[in-house]
Amino acid sequence: TRVLELATGLAGPYCGSLLADQGADVLKLEQPDGDHVRNWGPPFVAGVGAAFVALNRNKRIAPLPDTDTLFKLMRETDVVIVDAVDTDGNPPSIDLDAIRAEFPALIVCSISAYGERGPLCSQPGSELTVQAMSNVCAGLGRIGEPPRRLGADQCTINTGLSAYQGIAAALFRRERTGDGDRIAVSALGTILAIKGPHWTCLSNPDQWPGMHLSVWTDPPDHGIATKDRPILLWLADGVARPATREQVTALVEHFGGIMPAGLDLQAPHGSPGHPGHHSWRAFWSELFKDTPWEEIAQVAQQSGCEVTPWMDYLALDHHPQCEFLRPFVPLAGTGGHRVMRLPWRLGGDNGPLAYEPPRNSEAAWPDTVPAPS
Repeated sequence: TRVLELATGLAGPYCGSLLADQGADVLKLEQPDGDHVRNWGPPFVAGVGAAFVALNRNKRIAPLPDTDTLFKLMRETDVVIVDAVDTDGNPPSIDLDAIRAEFPALIVCSISAYGERGPLCSQPGSELTVQAMSNVCAGLGRIGEPPRRLGADQCTINTGLSAYQGIAAALFRRERTGDGDRIAVSALGTILAIKGPHWTCLSNPDQWPGMHLSVWTDPPDHGIATKDRPILLWLADGVARPATREQVTALVEHFGGIMPAGLDLQAPHGSPGHPGHHSWRAFWSELFKDTPWEEIAQVAQQSGCEVTPWMDYLALDHHPQCEFLRPFVPLAGTGGHRVMRLPWRLGGDNGPLAYEPPRNSEAAWPDTVPAPS
């Protein structure tokens, strides 16, 4: 599969990287001033921002050629990813509808902040503007204070993943019908879909109280304090086997506490009686404050409960589970720099996939279109 990437930033390049990881020949064409993510650092890998290297792994990179050469490249490609479009949904100097009319098997995926139609279609957008508009920040910070930005680029990265899903679906359909497609993906539409349970609850004002909406009213959750690190305490063994009152009482008494009468193991999640409600956080923190979290976890397991530590990146990286999950893979030829691998595994597991850094290339498909002089 040949992919032409006319995208910068995070969403489009992430989509292209997923396709490249799967073995697609992805040719990224950059404007003369290059992708701005090249300058995002530190850290830098050989003078280029680590984020750019990670997002453009396994790709060939070339300068954006003249219009005639770009048309020739599109005639030889299977998928085009674009994110810099005009009010008609076209990248500079290219009429996507015209090129698709000439080559109906072509799959075009257009990525935007707000969508290709509507009053905001031509407005610039970013991770921050989409977070603000979709109310992602609602559960961060404190009531009465300004909302806080979600640290991860949730909107744009998930948009890249959504674009990949749309392209994969179009490629499967093309195998059956021979027809290409025109895919439109927006960051706003993607994050609204991810927040679907919240919006579904909000659609019925009489049913607003509940676990999916408590982020609007609950204080920030920094976990239950222990001697060495915060934890998440789940009074159940998995989902189907909730702990009994006798088991929870044994857990509380083991650490020298008295089982409070108001703790209701049958209370709906999000209600004040539920043991996971924020009002009980001080009780659990006082109970566990002098005990290391691993000891608490052992006792909790014996009582039919579960404990999960709240970890930072370094702790997660060294967690034994990561030895099996293997989320990070080394990038060849970079002296140990690592990137996040594909977020899924194929059942056959036909050996490790190769992860190569971006490589400069002529703006052409091998043996098909000569590079411009």
